[in-house]
Amino acid sequence: MVKFSLKSTDKGVSRYELTEEDNVLGFSDVRENEILRFGFVSDDVRAIYSEFVLRSTVFLLRDKFDEVRTAFVDPRFARLGFKEDGKGGMRADKLHITFSGCECSAKDEK
Repeated sequence: MVKFSLKSTDKGVSRYELTEEDNVLGFSDVRENEILRFGFVSDDVRAIYSEFVLRSTVFLLRDKFDEVRTAFVDPRFARLGFKEDGKGGMRADKLHITFSGCECSAKDEK
């Protein structure tokens, strides 16, 4: 069974991990209401789970904060209601975030 849950917090950065039977498949790092990065163990895993990790991370942050931000610009976030913030990232008011029609592949780091 695949799980997506908070695994650690270090120096204000929280890491959510996608795991299957204790094997880490991917992660998202966030600082408060800002998504810093995504990563996956392989391209195959990214192809299968990137949309799930992206939506799950945004959903968790939307539930906790009035605004959700990203530390990078990725047009796939626009499908969720995000707009560029003019500072190299994106932002969305929680009331404007929508999960319909998203076919996202999150920006990641290996």
